[in-house]
Amino acid sequence: MKREMLVNNYSGYDQNREGHVALVGICGGLQSRFHAGEVGLQKKSASWLKGG
Repeated sequence: MKREMLVNNYSGYDQNREGHVALVGICGGLQSRFHAGEVGLQKKSASWLKGG
């Protein structure tokens, strides 16, 4: 998708990239906390993550 944005001179690319980097950081932090047993998932959230 990055390539398509750049090829098409997408004006919001930098803003989109910043949002993506922030989201990846949040997800990584949550994953670390989950593996450390600091947070858990509700059944509804787990179902959504599994795609169902």
